[in-house]
Amino acid sequence: MFGHIVALGSVLAATGLASADLVNPLVPDWAGDATAETFTWNSFTQANSAPNFPDAPFSTDAQLFNFGPGAIIAGSGNIYNPAGGLNIHVYGSGPVGQAVLNFATLGTEFNYENVRLYLSDGAGSSETIFGVGEERSREGGAFGSDNVTMAYSWDVNVGFDVVEWAFFFGSDASNSSLDAVSVAVNSVPAPGGLLAVGLFGTMRRRRN
Repeated sequence: MFGHIVALGSVLAATGLASADLVNPLVPDWAGDATAETFTWNSFTQANSAPNFPDAPFSTDAQLFNFGPGAIIAGSGNIYNPAGGLNIHVYGSGPVGQAVLNFATLGTEFNYENVRLYLSDGAGSSETIFGVGEERSREGGAFGSDNVTMAYSWDVNVGFDVVEWAFFFGSDASNSSLDAVSVAVNSVPAPGGLLAVGLFGTMRRRRN
């Protein structure tokens, strides 16, 4: 078993063997609107507690961090942790009426039930909304692991003006690898301003 883990870790960290990118990501129909912004990370440069900026040149409007200690940047540009889990935070600012998060992983799978959208007015009011994921792609990977793309969607209806937002997600065990992330936010709420149900299930909310 120990040899299996070592071998898996070696493959995930090897150059060119640990990158699948987002496969069949969820792209909302409002993504190209003037009221919307999209941020994408296809590779990373900072493994621990330092910002990764989106791929778009000179873009600093959103930042992605890993706060799971012990991670490294694999040769493929993935954030990989051979010793523990990943704790991914994506921070941005501006109003949010709708949001979509996609992420692609390899190796040990992430905790799909602990993906959250955090919203704040910057003056003491905040709310956290848990999301229910949709699996967009699953492909066989190294040593029996799968390359997985997950999507989460939120329609935001809170009692304050959102000026700061964040997405929180990650893994609980070693040998997980974050391959790619995309975030789309729209300042315009969905018609009716109701929480998304149906395909994405009912969201759980926590207000501070």
